[in-house]
Amino acid sequence: MTPNHRNKYKQVIMKLKHTLTALAASVLTTNAASVTWGGPSTIDVDNWTTSDAAFDDTVQSGHALNWENVLTNTSTTNSVDNRWDFTMTSNTNHTIGHLYMLNQSFDLSTTAGGIETLSIIQDLEASANSNWSAVVSITGGGATTFYRWNHGGNTFKSNNLVDYSLGGTFDLSQLGNGTNTATGIWGELNSAATGFGGTRDNDTGPNLQATSGTLSVGFLQWGASTGGAANIIDGTLAVESFEVEIGFTAAVPEPSSVALIGLAGLGLLRRRRK
Repeated sequence: MTPNHRNKYKQVIMKLKHTLTALAASVLTTNAASVTWGGPSTIDVDNWTTSDAAFDDTVQSGHALNWENVLTNTSTTNSVDNRWDFTMTSNTNHTIGHLYMLNQSFDLSTTAGGIETLSIIQDLEASANSNWSAVVSITGGGATTFYRWNHGGNTFKSNNLVDYSLGGTFDLSQLGNGTNTATGIWGELNSAATGFGGTRDNDTGPNLQATSGTLSVGFLQWGASTGGAANIIDGTLAVESFEVEIGFTAAVPEPSSVALIGLAGLGLLRRRRK
């Protein structure tokens, strides 16, 4: 091969590389995807995490929210009966909560632009304090932060099925939507409150459109009273159903197209060498 032919050969190779790169980029498809959690794994109490440790704002750990006039706030996993046995005692004018987190996580780096839809449908059965708020946690950079849901003044307070997707109109922003513009839909969980209205910091919310870190979900059981008798409760809590669906967009290569590009490249190289 003469020097002139060698230079032309190098030029062809460079053009081929650029062509293959462009072709590869063209077959990257943006696919709608979803991840679903549910079934036996989500109703098994051993697949959840809770503790008697008081929630600490500074390090975002612990599960007992001792907001106002709380005396006892414990929850024990009862694997035999597949439930939690809890004790919540407090004086009058109390606000108390307990946090339960599902032991599953979603990798935000698998998304093209974060989470687009989030549906949490739950059926929780409690003998007392059957008030619920959805909770999400974001873990990244070695830290975990918890956020509490509060749409429309926390209207989700029953043992019935609860769909936080709001029939497909779920707003993932921290600033709220048309039905709740005064405060954020989400707020960072706060243990220092003196009343349920202050149990979250509305100035901060989760970045559900992040493309790094992990997302986990759970719920907050709570009770409150502005008067009357002291709250002395020994009760039970079980998960009848808990379904989570996370919708997102992922950019993934089509394997067949990438394989064809590779074969075409090899063919062109062999032809050039001949």
